[in-house]
Amino acid sequence: MSEVMFPLPGPSITETLSHMQNFSFLLTALQKSDLAGTLSGDDTYTFFAPTNEAFDKLPPAYLEMLLTTKMALSDLLEFHMFYDVSFRPAFYDGLRIRSLQGPFLTFRVEGPPGPTAKYMVNNATFLGLQQPAANGVIHVIDRVMISPEP
Repeated sequence: MSEVMFPLPGPSITETLSHMQNFSFLLTALQKSDLAGTLSGDDTYTFFAPTNEAFDKLPPAYLEMLLTTKMALSDLLEFHMFYDVSFRPAFYDGLRIRSLQGPFLTFRVEGPPGPTAKYMVNNATFLGLQQPAANGVIHVIDRVMISPEP
């Protein structure tokens, strides 16, 4: 068998994030945007999870606007996910995948494929290992990705 069958037994993307360190801001944002339920459901997703430090890099006024504007927060978070499940080996240099929000995510890979390669999506770099969940996979990233204007 060459593909992982979903759903896997175990916690959802939302629950998995709640057990990982350094995602308290992201979890608050998911709750405020009502996407926590989406990432706990039966559909499968690939989710790019910015760390608390990634959110700290944003201007404070922008963060405040996100937390008080549900649509802006939802748009931002939907730009960090797409339907289906893609583990790191599926990403290659120049790959473009449409985000749940609509605009494309563009991938870059530096170095030979494998564990030493540097993987990037838009302006963010993958950190550490990918984390499977019952309804998808989480890739930890070092920056919050801002969607281009439509």
